[in-house]
Order: sequence, then C-alpha cells, then structure tokens
Amino acid sequence: MFDLSQVNFALLIYEIIKAVLISGATALVTYLICKHYAKHISFAKKMKLYGFEHTVVIDQINYKKIFKKADTIKMMYVSAYRFFNDDEKIALIESAAQRGASMQFLFAKKHTCFVDDIMNIERRNGLRTLNNDINDETDTVNLKLNEIMQKYPETKIEIKYFSSEFRLPMIIANFKTRNGNKTNGYLNLTFPPSRSQDHILLSGTAYENEIEDEYHKNIVKIMNDHFNSVWEISSTNKD
Repeated sequence: MFDLSQVNFALLIYEIIKAVLISGATALVTYLICKHYAKHISFAKKMKLYGFEHTVVIDQINYKKIFKKADTIKMMYVSAYRFFNDDEKIALIESAAQRGASMQFLFAKKHTCFVDDIMNIERRNGLRTLNNDINDETDTVNLKLNEIMQKYPETKIEIKYFSSEFRLPMIIANFKTRNGNKTNGYLNLTFPPSRSQDHILLSGTAYENEIEDEYHKNIVKIMNDHFNSVWEISSTNKD
C-alpha cells in the first residue's frame, strides 16, 4: 500500500504551482506574440486591399527597371533637381528616350506662392541658402530635358508645370506584360521642411484587369488619375 507519510506535500504543491506558472507564462507570451503579429498581418492585408505592397526608401526605387522597361513613365515633383543632377539618372532617361518610351514630367511653376513657401520653410530650417533657389533648379532641369529631346528628336518627352495643385511626389510606371498592363506606383510621403529623400515611399501595383472593391480603391489607379487631372490643367510654360 502507498504510504502517504512518505510524500513531501510541500514539495509536491511547489512543483505543481511552478508548473502552472510556467505553462501560464508561456501561454501568455504566446498570446501576446500572436496578437502582436496578428495586428501586423491585419494591417498588411488592409494595405494590400488598396494596392500597397511595401514601403521603400528613395534609394531603393528600381530606376533601372523603370527607365529600361516601362512603356510609360510619369514623374511629379517640385523640381526633381537632385534626380536630374545625377549622371546615372540622366543616362537612364536617355535610354528610355532611345527606345521610344513615353515620359511625362510635372514640375512646379516658377515664382508661385507654392514655390516661395517651400523655399521659406527650408531656409528657416537651414536646408536652403538665399542663393539656392528652386526657380533656378527648375531652369536647370528644363535645360537637361531639352538637351535630351534635341539629342533624340523622336523622343516622347513632355514637360508641364503646375501652379498649386500638388499633393505628394510620385513616380508612375506602366509595363506591358503577357497578362496585360501592370502599373507600379511610388508615393513619396514627404513633409517640408524635411526633404523627400528623408522619407519613405509607399509602393503599390495596379493590374489592368483586376476587379476593384468599391470600398478599397487601388491607390496606384488613384495616383494615375490625379496625375492625369493635374496634367490637363497645367501649363507648358515654366515661368
């Protein structure tokens, strides 16, 4: 017969309590981890519904793929001076011009309140000197694009200038694929006085034949519609 007098009840109770605490703690940690990642998964799924795929920094944009393969390229920036001040980027634009890609560039019209306000904000925060003028940057970019157009007369480059209707910098690239057209969009979340290269970009994709949810419009299609609307009301005159 089992002798209960030989049982160390204090030790037994201690081991039971320890086992319960360990299993409880493990269950709690597991729950918290699952809950944490469930939120991220839920957020990612919601972003996907709007066409967003991931975020990138400006240096992670695959410009080579865009300018070497896209059939249509659209860029909307204040001046895009830093982009056009890069010889590698100019070479990419030239390669796109050579193969007949359609390119549309939207920049801020010179000497507008919009441009003046950006310069004032940047100067107040030490990001721009009095001699460093966006209007001059616009002239430089315009000159470089015109040099490319003169070098490649058959190129399909168009330039327009908006006066105030501007939200966020963006790049839109349309590719022809076996399954229909695919459009990649990069929306730069930039807020002056910080410069665009200091911010992330939301990257997304829209497919030609995709079925849209009326409650979750594809952000890349919205970007494209916005660009086209601004393009229609913008001027070919930069001054």
